[in-house]
Amino acid sequence: MFSNDATESAEIQAQITIGINYYGTKLISSHLLPLIRRDGRIVNVCSSLGVMKKRYSEERIKQLTTAKTMEEIDKFVEEYKRHAKDNTRKDGGFPESAYQVSKSAEIALTLLQAKELEAKGVTVNACCPGYVATDMTQHKGYLTVEKGADTPVYLATDPNPPNASFVYQRKVTNWY
Repeated sequence: MFSNDATESAEIQAQITIGINYYGTKLISSHLLPLIRRDGRIVNVCSSLGVMKKRYSEERIKQLTTAKTMEEIDKFVEEYKRHAKDNTRKDGGFPESAYQVSKSAEIALTLLQAKELEAKGVTVNACCPGYVATDMTQHKGYLTVEKGADTPVYLATDPNPPNASFVYQRKVTNWY
């Protein structure tokens, strides 16, 4: 979405990036989740940049990892957007990067959806495909598209996948 040398303000970057990565996932999910059959699978492609450790204050980590409703996740991203507007992201306990915040929120959303769909037998996971050579990485990634697809495909097709997890290179990874 934005390169490191982007000229757009932090406020604009936050609005657009969070709008696409978090609110976009939330919106499309609200339309698709009712269509998922019993024992279905949902795999949200996130990023290891959504891992919170050392990027957020302990208060912010607790706020997001204990969120029990989408409204609580919404509050988290809206607080980030306010801090981006005021250019006080670090003081507010957030990283500078809107992309990182959007992916942390997307992971939290995914894990909340997993809890909500557990009774229906739906498996829901978030994953990181790795640093893939695509237009988004200006083809600097060290993984081919095929290798990047490995973990999402594994989560969608393996007979015994994890559930309610963040997965990187087929391994459940702590995201906070």
